[in-house]
Amino acid sequence: MNYLMKNNKQGFTLVELLIAMTIGLIIMAALSSTFLLQRKTYEVQEQIVAMVQNARAAMDIMTREIRMAGYDPTGSANAGIVSVATDKIYITMDLNGDGVLDDSDEHMVYDIYDNKLGRTVGPSADVNNPSVPPYHQPVAENIEDL
Repeated sequence: MNYLMKNNKQGFTLVELLIAMTIGLIIMAALSSTFLLQRKTYEVQEQIVAMVQNARAAMDIMTREIRMAGYDPTGSANAGIVSVATDKIYITMDLNGDGVLDDSDEHMVYDIYDNKLGRTVGPSADVNNPSVPPYHQPVAENIEDL
């Protein structure tokens, strides 16, 4: 009986420790891969939310300005929607009410370039050339059609 009592020490063997560590590493790997997958999904969702918000803001700006197209308190400026295409909308409005469309902010073009929605404001010669700085401004990205 003494012999059994002497060899019965409290503790773990090396094999038991290695098995426990292996199981722990497998659980940690599963948790970390789940965490990384959730983080990547969260980042994608954040990008989608940002794109939708940018598109919503761009549509709000466009809607307001297109509704103002043709604003002509004197009736002599001939303001309105000048041209519409699948990739471009050209509008004019007599904002200062002088009866002439000569101010730089009375001509406006929304156009699609490089999958971006751009807004050009300027004199009529400038709005037809979207590369004229500083008037051509990107409004939203990842836009294919107007």
